[in-house]
Amino acid sequence: MSLKSTWILLGLLLLSSAALIKPGLAEEPPIEQEMPVADRSSPERIKASIRGFFEVLSALPGEQLDNQTKRELAGEADRYLQGYRYAARNERLVLQLYFDREAVQQRVQQELSVNNSGNTSVVAGQPVLLWLAVTQGDLEVLLTEGANGLLPNTLTEVSIAQGQPIVLPADETLARGEVQVAQLRRGEVEPVLRASANYGMNRIMMGSLTLVEGDQWSATWQIPGAGRQWRSNPGTLAEVLDQGLQGYRQLTRTETTSTGRGLGIADDQVAVSVGGLTGMDDFIWVNQKMGAVLGVDKVRAVVIGGESALFAVDAAGDVASIERKLQSLTRLSSVPQSFSDSGTTQSADISYVLY
Repeated sequence: MSLKSTWILLGLLLLSSAALIKPGLAEEPPIEQEMPVADRSSPERIKASIRGFFEVLSALPGEQLDNQTKRELAGEADRYLQGYRYAARNERLVLQLYFDREAVQQRVQQELSVNNSGNTSVVAGQPVLLWLAVTQGDLEVLLTEGANGLLPNTLTEVSIAQGQPIVLPADETLARGEVQVAQLRRGEVEPVLRASANYGMNRIMMGSLTLVEGDQWSATWQIPGAGRQWRSNPGTLAEVLDQGLQGYRQLTRTETTSTGRGLGIADDQVAVSVGGLTGMDDFIWVNQKMGAVLGVDKVRAVVIGGESALFAVDAAGDVASIERKLQSLTRLSSVPQSFSDSGTTQSADISYVLY
């Protein structure tokens, strides 16, 4: 299938199907925010988008988020950006930003509901890279991080409820054709394992999700390389996804739990947290660059969530050495912060924000 056909398919499946989205999304006017910029460069636009989104979150009526939460959500700015344009104001260049109103409101309500429930972490545990083929009649597509609609939203809700972080492949996977829908449906693990190597993650899950009729779905699941397979009983989208994640957790619960400081970080490893990740591309960039500087076999992502990632680095506890080597990554700015997961604060030895 050509890339053009794939994107048409993705649009039909996740944006146009009455079974997957709520009607009237386009009727909501965007939230407008104007920010000054020094020039029209991409880095300047990204920084202005983040600052602008923080202002948007601060101006929302009703119950307010705390500043720390708003700073974390501001890193997701591009995810809710519907469009932008440049204009001149008093001989100054400004960037006019247009954010998806309903998507922003849903994200804020989700964060508030999590905070009000007493759970300060959206997801818990080590992340799982999910390769999921979705079939609806003659339409089929690989679910990637940029997908919109009820399907990815439901997957997020289920992962939150189960405390199991899910990471989806980057959108560029569609163009590169690394993993095909047909391969996932046939349960071919080799292409999945090869493509997963780019993400530096050792917890991988693959599946094939099919709309049977009406709102009833079915799915098959597999842990590639482990020879473990299971099937979801037919049900609603949420029920089928819930069974899939439950199956993964049940089949992997006997894995050896790492000792040391928690979150799979040993006493002789250095914990490095990186915030400001706006998508899978950022995570891949950080993971690859850290591997190039510190050694691919010495860097391991242990937690991804809340636009941050926590890495365990084999360095015999030599924090200063890691700091010196990471100075060459100019997009990383050192900050005094900690990485929080599962309600337990894990203080990183070194913390950065990606710019």
